Amino acid sequence: MSHHLIGNESTASALKGFALFLLALFATELAVMGFFDSLLPGVDSVLAGVVDGLLLCLFLAWPIWFFVVRALGGTPAPDGAGIPLPVVLLWLKVLGVVFLSEFLVMQLLPYLPRETSSQIRDLVDGALATLISAPFLWYLLFRRELRRCRDSLTDLLGTPFGLYVLLLYMIFVVDLVLERLLLLHFAAPLYLPYDIVDAISTTLLLAPLLWLFVARPLRQAIHTEHARVRAVHTQLIDAVVALDALGTIESFNPAAEQIFGYAADEVIGRRADCLLPGTGHDLAALLQRGTVPEAGGRGRRAAVEEVVGRRRDGRVVTLEVSLSQIETKGAVEYLLVMRDVSERKTMETALRESKERFRSIFEQSEDAIVFFSPLSLALIDVNATAEALFARPRHELIAGGLDALLPAPATARLRAALNQLGAGRVAHLDTLTCLRPDGGEAVVSVHGKIMTIQKVELIYTTFRDVTERVRLENESREIQAKLIHANKMTSLGLMVSGVAHEINNPNNLILANATLLERAWNDARKVLRDYAREHGDFLIGGLPFSEFDPHAPQLHAGILDGSRRISAIVGDLKGFARREQAGVMQDVDINQVATTAVAIVHYELAKYTGNFHLDLDESLPLTRGSSQQLGQVVVNLLMNSCQALPDKGCGIWLTTSSDTVADEVVVSVRDGGSGMSTEVSRRVMEPFFTTRIDSGGTGLGLSICHSIVKSHLGTLTFTSAPGQGSEFIVRLPAYHRALKDSQR
Repeated sequence: MSHHLIGNESTASALKGFALFLLALFATELAVMGFFDSLLPGVDSVLAGVVDGLLLCLFLAWPIWFFVVRALGGTPAPDGAGIPLPVVLLWLKVLGVVFLSEFLVMQLLPYLPRETSSQIRDLVDGALATLISAPFLWYLLFRRELRRCRDSLTDLLGTPFGLYVLLLYMIFVVDLVLERLLLLHFAAPLYLPYDIVDAISTTLLLAPLLWLFVARPLRQAIHTEHARVRAVHTQLIDAVVALDALGTIESFNPAAEQIFGYAADEVIGRRADCLLPGTGHDLAALLQRGTVPEAGGRGRRAAVEEVVGRRRDGRVVTLEVSLSQIETKGAVEYLLVMRDVSERKTMETALRESKERFRSIFEQSEDAIVFFSPLSLALIDVNATAEALFARPRHELIAGGLDALLPAPATARLRAALNQLGAGRVAHLDTLTCLRPDGGEAVVSVHGKIMTIQKVELIYTTFRDVTERVRLENESREIQAKLIHANKMTSLGLMVSGVAHEINNPNNLILANATLLERAWNDARKVLRDYAREHGDFLIGGLPFSEFDPHAPQLHAGILDGSRRISAIVGDLKGFARREQAGVMQDVDINQVATTAVAIVHYELAKYTGNFHLDLDESLPLTRGSSQQLGQVVVNLLMNSCQALPDKGCGIWLTTSSDTVADEVVVSVRDGGSGMSTEVSRRVMEPFFTTRIDSGGTGLGLSICHSIVKSHLGTLTFTSAPGQGSEFIVRLPAYHRALKDSQR
């Protein structure tokens, strides 16, 4: 229904209704004038105007109220307050306009020519009264009061009964006007009662035909439409409840009975509070909130709202309500179409809780979880642990894809493993190295499988950070290797203790015999020289005596030195095995120690480098200590340098010097090798730490060197960088300082 007549979608309908109203006014005016002329001829114009206006208002009062004002103003309020005052005032205003218009016209009629016939005077009276009142009636009915109307005149006339009455009234008026026009043409005498009887007879004769061919088909069509609406109302699976403006239930369909458990007779006439608890005095606000204004101010449209309902047994149900506001014959009603969504809400709640639990587990998992697309291996989602593991926010990881997680070789391995996934298959990669933006690395263990989440297949992949585990495993292996080496050293100590005597016995024999042979050779040498002078050169041991004689002392010295070295080595091994205290301190020439060490490792030096440099300081002061132990330090440093060279083109420099400021003897061993990383440099002095465990390294060389130098009151330091080689520096106290320190 329209809120006002002129606001109807069809403006033409409003104009037609207004035209019909003016036509009825004109016809009624003709009838009243004919009746007035026959009853009160020759009356004064003022009195005639008053009487004629009152008669016209009397005849039009009921039609104006029923067809116009009642349709525009609405029915009495449902609370029994009576007819609204604005409606009564509108009715009186319309009658007042009709009265004044007729009174004014009656004052103008005496100015017509005297020869003017009564029929012409009646037509002029009706036409002028209609024309004068038309603007005022339009203003009252269709410009100001119309904004507050609830039903249009066209809607009212669209009902079968209203249309039927209107048609009969029009037939009556037309017949009456036609009689008047015929009298004008034939100049017959005026007889008003005959005209009225003739119009009534015509109306009564046409009434059955109009009912049979017009009103009855319309009535049947409306009944059919009502039956169809009732069928929809009854069979609709949603609850349909109609409320009046006060929230009282007016209709209640079977679906509503099933949802709420009430019979229709039990709730019709009651307020909706029994169905919608908690609304109470807020029911009006609920109804107002449920209707949404349309754009352009063209009324209100239905809106959907979710409310809580209560069944007859007290059980609470969740309802989805579509609320519409309807205006019929001036009365406001509300139509509620409700659907029980309790089960759906329960499922939605369970699904939401399941999603929240899954998300909570997903985000709080100690493993990094990554979802991949099975086809493209694009990243779908990652959890917070993955963000922490890869040190990137979620959006960067998703945008970067698989290549942002791992370096190229590891990415290829993971991609190949994920591409081979199928139903029931699991991908497992034990150790992969992932990258961090800061350049750090982490070792991860990867597990992946295909799983279905909300009917969508995804690759569920976990990345477990096993960096610490791998480190501990490596340390465990190192410790195990160290224990093996320690066991070997224990066995070596036991073996040395057992065989030292067996080695020393023949070595002592060699040393004693070599000393005896040296003395014998010195005595025989004189005789042999005399013999050579007298008889010339001769062979001795396959060599000419002249060549052998100068080298004989060196041969004896070599035998004695080797025997003494064997004794010293056996003594060092025995001392290492039984943790003996340091031996007797003696003066040591570091240059001699360096020369002897070079002689011992000459073969190794020639094997690893073709660029060895020996630079000795001839003014080097003496130091005190064990020449054998210091020689072992130099030998170990030279061997480490040899093993650090990548090729023979790299050099080794052995240098001795003195630091007069610090009063120290300095031995430097520098190489042009590959250098050491920070991690290796940090642990290089640890016992059993080695980077050459596969090639037989024990990890004891530098540790022993450090211990020997420390026992000599010195220091062992080094500098190294990857690709730049290493330099080890031994600092020992000079002779007089060593003496002082040894006396403390």
